[in-house]
Amino acid sequence: MAGGVQEATERTAFTDNISALRSRRPDLADRLAGVAIPATATPAVARDGTATFRLVDQDGSPRWLGRTSTPAVRAAALVEGYGAESGNVLLPAMGSGMEVVALLDHLACHAAVFVHEPDVVALRLVLAVRDFSGALRAGRLVILSSADAAEALVGFFNDAPGYEFPQKLLILPDIDDSVITALRTSLEHASRRVGQMQLAYVAQRRAALGARARNRAGLNCIGISTIDPRSTAMEAVRSLADASRDSGLTAVANTPDAPDKCHTSALIGAIDNTAADGAVLVNCGWGPLAQHMPADFPAVSWLLPDTRLIAGMTDGFGNRHAVMASTAALRAAAIEAGARADRVAMLDVGFDATVFRPVDTPEADRFDVAFFGDIANLEPEPLGITLASQVCVWKHLRLEAADRLNAPADRVLKAAERASGVRLGDDHIRREFLRLTDGMIMPTMVKRALVQALLDAGFDVRIFGSGWQYSRVPAPVVRDAPSTPAARNEVYNAARACISPSCDHESARACLEVALTGGCSFFHAPHDLPPADHARRSDAVAVLPSFVTPREMCASVKRHLRGDVGMTEACRRAGDIVRQRHLLSHRFAEIRAALARLISTS
Repeated sequence: MAGGVQEATERTAFTDNISALRSRRPDLADRLAGVAIPATATPAVARDGTATFRLVDQDGSPRWLGRTSTPAVRAAALVEGYGAESGNVLLPAMGSGMEVVALLDHLACHAAVFVHEPDVVALRLVLAVRDFSGALRAGRLVILSSADAAEALVGFFNDAPGYEFPQKLLILPDIDDSVITALRTSLEHASRRVGQMQLAYVAQRRAALGARARNRAGLNCIGISTIDPRSTAMEAVRSLADASRDSGLTAVANTPDAPDKCHTSALIGAIDNTAADGAVLVNCGWGPLAQHMPADFPAVSWLLPDTRLIAGMTDGFGNRHAVMASTAALRAAAIEAGARADRVAMLDVGFDATVFRPVDTPEADRFDVAFFGDIANLEPEPLGITLASQVCVWKHLRLEAADRLNAPADRVLKAAERASGVRLGDDHIRREFLRLTDGMIMPTMVKRALVQALLDAGFDVRIFGSGWQYSRVPAPVVRDAPSTPAARNEVYNAARACISPSCDHESARACLEVALTGGCSFFHAPHDLPPADHARRSDAVAVLPSFVTPREMCASVKRHLRGDVGMTEACRRAGDIVRQRHLLSHRFAEIRAALARLISTS
């Protein structure tokens, strides 16, 4: 890189970084702004093409910034084991800065990277060649510079209790083991001190909420919160807040979509800051937030289908708390986890008509059938099936399942035993084979048969799901499953028909989302309907077209594509039912009524 271009890049990166750092840590920004690049530091390009510096130590020996000539390569190797769910991470030194870049890329958007670097010159050099301005402004990168990392962390959390304390330490290769050992010990003490501070903060906010509950005039504002950083929970929080706009009631959404909003102290503080008279806790179950709500503060805990329940965590619930479960299975799990049965009601997930709607899709983008579903790899080796006799049974299981798509799993297993001449005598092994047959083989064979029937019939098919590399389905027709409501809506509008290969909770929900867009959906229904987990929406599901065999499915799709009025009318009726009874506005009304009942409880 030419010298002038290098210098301009350094000035731009450093200026942007200091500006972003000043919005969060003005004291450190002012310190770094006064640090000059020493004459012993020369801009350079590392052996892997990364911009860096060459330095000269006091003894005259040369070295690279961060003591690595391949910053990007080393960073990738160091953070390889850090997944999106790793939580916050601490680096005891800035290194080359590429470790921070790699971590920010790997971790989820609500996770933060803490860096403790006492050497301000090293910080100055890294900030000259790495642009961290976005991460600094978002609070995803926290830079600390002092003599003691543990004390620096305690001071930071005193000012920002909404962060989670870093649970992982990324050790750079050039740091001595004795230093790391001492650091681990001091961090353990710091973690306990920070935990006590955060608990004191939570207790203070809990007391404030309790006092407000005792002096409440009515229900004027609701704090809607979740500790669950997954998109489904955060979308539900925001959607409920949007649904409140037409109700004349103020609702404020609090979600852990940034690192400083993840700890209980941030979320319970947000409920207090909004002067809320009640709270809706989405997917909180009995985790860190629900158990800290005061017993006399009205709260409804709404458990979505993907809620993670923690058994025995109901002690914090008082008489002014209610639970709403979105499925019958989840209601049973909540009661098993310790919730009182008379406090657990059913409340399904609402539909958002602003997202699922007809849109103008160019004719060139349309196709015949969208098929939704994952399949499994049915080879025995990945499942740990290695004994010759069990492999033989497994082989015949797949053959029998392909011929008996709608048969019960135990009947298929018995047929496979007869065909293979092997009897699974051990009760444990037999139960495991039954479980795999019911949960893996039968669903996979059904989906394969349905897709093959669609392809053989000549339909233009798109498959949305994973695992199809284990089948003979042509790769060009396979797509990733749409991960957001907007992406699902786009698929529903592009397809002339949508196929759900099961009648479970999520498939039924997808069918009714299609109905809201004005489309037509078909679902595989080999058993009696409605399934228990979506009994609340059975009125809408019952009017949708279903099928049992692949032949019935293909015949129904052909009739629909030819303009069958009856099928179009059925889907229209399902959409009308959803709009009348199952929109998010209806769900919000039910939650509001539940909170009102809690408030009226003396």
